[in-house]
Amino acid sequence: MRIGNGAYNQMQHDIWGTMLDSVYLHAKSREQISETLWPVLKQQVEEAIKHWREPDRGIWEVRGEPQHFTSSKIMCWVALDRGSKLAELQGWTKSYAQQWRAIAEEIKADILANGVDSRGC
Repeated sequence: MRIGNGAYNQMQHDIWGTMLDSVYLHAKSREQISETLWPVLKQQVEEAIKHWREPDRGIWEVRGEPQHFTSSKIMCWVALDRGSKLAELQGWTKSYAQQWRAIAEEIKADILANGVDSRGC
């Protein structure tokens, strides 16, 4: 007997961007991040870096094989973009902020090359 919707073991790459955007919106009003939160945020950015090229189940929690969803790639871009901004708030402008901004640009280029059709949709 199955209880629940089966999403408990699915990879959904959008979550890192959602979480980091929320933290960024909160942190920019306070211009700081607690020292205990920073390692968690860094780990979330690193997970987005590790997995953004891989297919996932998307926000739709598809039951078949994982696929490449544009929305998931966009949210990985958000994770890297917000992660770089959070790194700047922490004073990591020369290391994490620059590195993560460069990866965000790589993801953006992939989205524009593979996630947009000839109409720009």
